[in-house]
Formats: sequence, C-alpha cells, structure tokens
Amino acid sequence: MKPDKKIKLALALPDLLALFFGAPLLMYFVSRAAAFPPQANKVILWAGLPIALLLAGLTQIWNRKRLKNVVAFATDPQAEGQNITAAFKAALDFPLVSALHMTVNFIVAVPVIWLIVALLAQATNFWYIVLYSVVTALVLGALIFLIEEFLLKDIVIRLALLHLGRQSEIIRKTVRISLTHRLIVLFLVVMMLSLSFGIMMERLSQLTLIALIGLAATLIIAYLSSRNITDVIDSLVVALSEISGQNRGLGRHLPLLANNELGDLCHQYNQFVNLLDRLVSDIEKVAAEVAASAQELASSSQQMNASGQEISSTIQQISKGATVQSERLTSVAKSLQDFSEAAKRIDSQVRMTTVSSQRAVDSSQQGAAQTSEAVQKIAEIYQSADQTSQKVVKLQQKSKEIGGVAALVSNLAQQIDFLALNAAIEAARAGEAGQGFSVVADEIRSLAVEAGNSAQQVSSLIRDIEAEIAKTVEVIAHTQQSIENSRTSVDQTEQALKVISSTVTVAGAMVKQISESSRAQTKSAGQVAQLASEVSAIAIQTAASTEEVAAAVEQQTASMQELSAVAQTLSQTAEKMNSLVSRFKSANQ
Repeated sequence: MKPDKKIKLALALPDLLALFFGAPLLMYFVSRAAAFPPQANKVILWAGLPIALLLAGLTQIWNRKRLKNVVAFATDPQAEGQNITAAFKAALDFPLVSALHMTVNFIVAVPVIWLIVALLAQATNFWYIVLYSVVTALVLGALIFLIEEFLLKDIVIRLALLHLGRQSEIIRKTVRISLTHRLIVLFLVVMMLSLSFGIMMERLSQLTLIALIGLAATLIIAYLSSRNITDVIDSLVVALSEISGQNRGLGRHLPLLANNELGDLCHQYNQFVNLLDRLVSDIEKVAAEVAASAQELASSSQQMNASGQEISSTIQQISKGATVQSERLTSVAKSLQDFSEAAKRIDSQVRMTTVSSQRAVDSSQQGAAQTSEAVQKIAEIYQSADQTSQKVVKLQQKSKEIGGVAALVSNLAQQIDFLALNAAIEAARAGEAGQGFSVVADEIRSLAVEAGNSAQQVSSLIRDIEAEIAKTVEVIAHTQQSIENSRTSVDQTEQALKVISSTVTVAGAMVKQISESSRAQTKSAGQVAQLASEVSAIAIQTAASTEEVAAAVEQQTASMQELSAVAQTLSQTAEKMNSLVSRFKSANQ
C-alpha cells in the first residue's frame, strides 16, 4: 500500500473503529445494564447516529489538521517549502494523540449515556454502565494507537532518515512511553477485553462467533504490539550483519520510531556506527601517514647508515692519532714531573741554605753585640779591678795599723799580767785580809792572759791577711794586665765580627734572592708539570672518548640498520592495517 493511501486510512481509522466497533459495543453493554422500551431504542438510534457522524466529522477535521505536513510530504516528498521537522514530530505523536482523543470522547460520553438511561429507561446497574464505558474506551484507544502506529510506520521511517543528525533531539520532544508501560496497558486492555467477551458469552447464545471475535481482537493487539519490537530488532540484526559480513558496511543507520527503550537502542547504535565510521576513517588516514613515514624513515635510516660508516672510519683514525698523542704527552708529563721533583729538592736545599745563612747573620750580629758588650764589661772589670786594687792597698795599710794595735794590746796584756802577779804576791803577804784582793788579782791575771792570747791570735790573723792581701795585690796586678790584653783582643774580635756580619748579611741577601728564584722556578715547574699531567689526562680522556664515540657510532650504525628493518616492518604493518580497514565501507563510500 502506498504511503498516501496509508495516511488516508490512518485518518479514517479512528472514526471507522468508533462507529463500527466502539459504539455498537458500548450500546450492547448499555442495553444489558438497562431496560429500554422499544420506542427508546428507535430514539437512541435516530438521535445517536447524527451525533456520532458529527463527532466523526470533527475528528476528521482535527486529524487532517494535525497530519497536514505529513500528508503533504507523502503526496510530494520533493516539494519545496515543507516543514519536515513538524511532519516528523506530528507522525510520531499522532497515534497516541488520536487514541487519547477517542478514549476521552468515549469516557465523556458516560454522563450523556447516564442521562439517556435516566430519561428513557430503567437502569438495573448504573456502575456496569460506567465500567463498560471505560472498558470500551480503553480497548478502542489501544486498537487505534496500535493500528495508527502500524499504518504510519513507513512514513515515520522516511521522515526519520531525513533527520539522521537530529532524530534524538526531535524524539525527546515527544511523549515518552516506555515498553514497560506499553505492555502493562496492553495486558490490561486484553484482560478487559477478555472480561467483556466473557460477559457477552454468558448472555448471548452465539458463543462461537463471540469467541472468534475476542480471539481475533486479542491476536491483532498481540501482533501489532510485537511487530513494533520485532521490526526494530530485525533492522538491528540486518545492520549488524552488514558490519560483520563481507561488505563491512558502516553506512546503515536505524531510524528512531518512538521515544522508548527501542528508540534509545537505535540512537546508541547510530552513535556507535558514527564513532566506528570516524574511527575507520581516522585509522585509514593514520595508516597512510604511517606508511609514508615508514618509507621516509627507511630512506633516512639508509642515508644515516652510510654517513655513520664514514663517521666511524674517520673517528677510528682520530682515535689512533689521539692514542699516539696521549702516549707522547704522558712521556712529556713524566719528564716534567721529574724536573718538578728536582726543582723541589733544589728549593728545599736553598731553603735550608737560606735558613743557615739567616742563622749565621743572626749569630754574627749577636756575636758583634756580645763582643761590644764584652768590651764594655771588660772596661768595667778593669775599672773594678783598679778600684779593688786601691781598696786592697788601703786594706793592707789598715791591717798594718791593726797589727800595731794588736802588738800594743799584747804588750798591755803582758804588763797587766805582771801587775796582777805583783798584786797576788802582795795579797799573799797580807794574809786573810788580802784574800779577796788575791781572787780579783787572779781574775785580772786570767783576763790578761786571755787578752794576750787573743792579741797574739789577732796578730797571727793579721799577718795571714797581710800575706793574702799581698798575694791579692799581685793577682789584681796580673789580672789588670790580662784584662788589658783581653781588651785589645776583644777590640780586634769586634772589628772582625763586624766584617763577618757585613759579609754574611750580603751572602744572606743573595741566598734569599736565590731562594725566591728557586721557589718561583719550582712553582713554575710544578704548574708546568700539572698542566702537562692535565693535558695528558685530557688526551687520555679524548682517546677514550674517541673510542667510545667510535663504539657509539658503530652501535648507532647497527641501530640504524635495525631501524631500517623496523621501518620496513612498520610499512608492511601499515599496509596490512590499511587493507584490513579498507574492508569496512564507511558512510561516504
């Protein structure tokens, strides 16, 4: 059936179902719930038919207005000025809106039916009328929704394919009915439908016809309900089989037909296909770039390999020259080191000579100073000896005077002894009267004897002192002569020491200059030896570094050969990857 004819049928379907299914079913339930007289049936028939036709006409006008854009697209899809987005949204919303519209009309008819029953008949059970009216409305709405959705499916698919980039955005603006809610409503409708036909089977004799009608209605509802799910699953299976099959097609996108879990599944599949398509395109580009880069890398690695071999040969020659230079510099450094050691020994000896000369200068200066001091001391000694000689002469004179005094005392002692003897004699003559005087005379005599002895001892000591003084005078005279001779010798020594000190000072200055020159020479020799050692070490390091560079160049040459092999392998891998990716056909192919 063509899309325009399906749309016309979709427009007429609500009215047809309402007139030929809903209204008779409702009237049947009402007639079973109330007793109508024969005249009332005629009134209901002649009055209800125009009202039903009027409502059907209004429904047609309303439906055609809602599907205006859909009808225009189905009649001429290429016509200009069409609002494709509005047509897509209207086609998605129309089944639910049409079903709700008809359901509301039948539910609103309940008060009207109750009024008619109240005026023309006697109701046996008013709640049966309400229940059967609601059941009829729900069953009729479910049938309209399922059939309308089935009839408009093709046009919805065509409109969805024109909005591949905005399907999800447009779908989200529609009413979302999840599969769970849909199945719950359908099961309730089937249950109500089964209940209604069960009641009819109890009151009518045509059981087979009623059972067949109920079974047909149930099968239609089940078929239309499952068809929406299986169609989406079949489309998904076909699309996945194209991806996994030989064609490897990535250009198929699934249309979004409803705002539910199936629509989410189709949307996620489309997102996955778009991502996979972009990934395949990116891999193709990367594979081409990798292949080109691998070829360039292989060419560059070959050139670098040739250059590396030339560099390796040159570096080996440099390494040999550096080794010879290192050996020569090592020999020079050793000679300079020996020279530096000899210079250090000379400097050490010069330093010792400098110290010795400085000591000689100090000793000569000290000797000169001591000689001058000795001259002064000798002069002082000579003067002291002269003074001592004079004092000794005076002492000799005084001792002679003391000798005279001692002789005088000795004479006086002899005279006193003689007088004491005479006094003792006279006391003896006096008898007892003279005993006391005799004792005194004895004591005086004893003292006179002691004084005489002492005077003799003093005389003897004075003679000894005079003899020693005489010897001392001779010694002092001899000492003065020796001092005079020593003074002359010291004067001569002082003059000689001055000459020696002057000579040693000049020699010390010369030795100091030699020491400074030797120190500078030793320092320079050490610096030269150190520089030579450093140059030798640098030469050794240069030779070692050159050998390391040569080894590194050889290793780099080997690495470049490996890199060339890797580049060739990479190029082959890129070609294989490009071949594998080319099996997928993107949306642009």
